[in-house]
Amino acid sequence: MASFKKAKGKIMLSISNGRNGLGITSRLAELNDLDMSLESAREKIRAISLEESNIDVSQLKKIKRIGEGGFAIVELHELTLPDGTVTKVAVKILKDKVPGPKPKAVPGADYEPPPMVSVPPEAIARFEAEAVLTKLFKSKNVVKSYGIAKGSDKFMFVQECCSGGSLLDKIQKPRSYSAEEALGWAIDTARGLAYLQGSSVNISVAHRDLKPENILISDEGVAKIADFGLSRMMDPEVNRQQELVGEDVMKDQFGPDGHSFSKMTRQTGTARYMAPECFTSTDYSRKVDVFSYGIMIYELWTRKRAYEDLYLTMDTVAKMVATENFRPTIPKHWPPELKGFIEECWHPNPEVRPEFDAIVVRLTKMMQAINEATEAGQVHPALAALEPPMSACCTIS
Repeated sequence: MASFKKAKGKIMLSISNGRNGLGITSRLAELNDLDMSLESAREKIRAISLEESNIDVSQLKKIKRIGEGGFAIVELHELTLPDGTVTKVAVKILKDKVPGPKPKAVPGADYEPPPMVSVPPEAIARFEAEAVLTKLFKSKNVVKSYGIAKGSDKFMFVQECCSGGSLLDKIQKPRSYSAEEALGWAIDTARGLAYLQGSSVNISVAHRDLKPENILISDEGVAKIADFGLSRMMDPEVNRQQELVGEDVMKDQFGPDGHSFSKMTRQTGTARYMAPECFTSTDYSRKVDVFSYGIMIYELWTRKRAYEDLYLTMDTVAKMVATENFRPTIPKHWPPELKGFIEECWHPNPEVRPEFDAIVVRLTKMMQAINEATEAGQVHPALAALEPPMSACCTIS
């Protein structure tokens, strides 16, 4: 059978080299030195997940189903903690079967739905590895992971429940939030990313799919980063990507929409938020998240999806972003401070984009200035930029 590291169908777990001393990462790093099959690798990941978990399926009580994705359903459960406290959690449950490749269309023939196939083992490994990775995170601005529930024949990934919805929910509801709330969520998200990409966890994580759908709002109104399925652990010293679960294994596999996974080897993420270097190169840094963040903040302030007025596919837009420096048009009434910040975030040169710790400082100062202006009976320009929602299209600069 093909080896774990060298065969075409490999999965890599190149997580630095365990020098950070963290239990989970050092355990995962062991897989680099083992000659094993994909199935064996999956079993080892699962064993680590279960060992690190501190909950049992008997502690969970289903309330209702709240969502569904390509490979999993999401349910709302009550979790009874060891001290007797009951808290609501979101439980991702991996599906047994998913739609396979679409049958080739035959003129005049009746429509045939895609056949149901097993979830690709590589996707299962990615899902399980996410459960291990997220157990490392201890930040109020990252969705808390409880790990895998023990005692179930299904893969049940238990996470904190954020009942406030997502940033996308907010953006799609006109005038549903104030500038202060928008800025607070922007700061929360930047703090979470500064934590993930700083020294707090002794690793550096590139999210690679940052978008409003993946920023959840807690009961207290705090923004939290979620969904690390496409994340990469980076070497903090050289700031280059290290594979958590390799993508080349997807080359001959198909997802639930019938499209090949092979595109994910380079163009990883969501096209609307994809940095130019994601579209054109496999060699990119964590600064791809800063680009996505800039697009997301633009959407928060304009209360609309970027590029939504265009009669173009998002794949076409992503190509234009990468090759023609295409960006959303910033409204003319925006103050230079806000305009300059957004333009730095989505700058074509990753080195020009700010680090997230600097973004936190910058936006915190803006929040302080807004509060001071409000106390003085004035309207800060950044506050006025949000009210009222303005129409914006796009330009090529």
